[in-house]
Amino acid sequence: MLQREGLFAALALWVELGWLRQLDRHFARFLAAHDGGSDPDVDHTTDGGDPLVWLAGALVSHQAGRGHVCLSLPRTLAAPHSALSLPPLDGGEPPATPVTLPEQLLAGLDLADWRERLVASPLVASAEVAAASATPLVLEGDQLYLRRYWQAECGVAARLRQRLGGSLPVSDAMAAPLAALFAGNAGATADASTNAPTGSGSPVRWRCASG
Repeated sequence: MLQREGLFAALALWVELGWLRQLDRHFARFLAAHDGGSDPDVDHTTDGGDPLVWLAGALVSHQAGRGHVCLSLPRTLAAPHSALSLPPLDGGEPPATPVTLPEQLLAGLDLADWRERLVASPLVASAEVAAASATPLVLEGDQLYLRRYWQAECGVAARLRQRLGGSLPVSDAMAAPLAALFAGNAGATADASTNAPTGSGSPVRWRCASG
């Protein structure tokens, strides 16, 4: 079972190795401080919160630093080094302290377990209720997001749905060639109002999936 002290010792070493940024480690400390109500560097007799949630927070922050909007829980569990693009340990000076690998911290954890613990945390909201909350993390399906990235994705999706929700205008010169090109598609017909072919097979009329 992952313990607070073991987690933060591992994160500190990962920062030394260049696997994580200081920002990622500090974000995990922020989550711990707001989850258990205590500083992770201070001795205390009663631990609160869930270190697996803080680890997930450090990893999703790491992914954001690499240009990814979310952390894929299944990929991280299946192949942590690959999913997180962590460099190998060979070459250079070996670390003075034995390195705890991500797969060791995640050992024995399955996807359903991790999702359940994330959903149970006050730091995480499921996508269905996230808009009415202010949690720093949002879980949508098997993807964990920093809230600001989830909000940005939602904003992009909403704008795409708005722009692509109706028929696209087609010039008179293009209407006949397009109708001929897609005439073989099942259900394709000519839209008299826009002179654009419509129907399930037409690429001229798109709808943005709601997720």
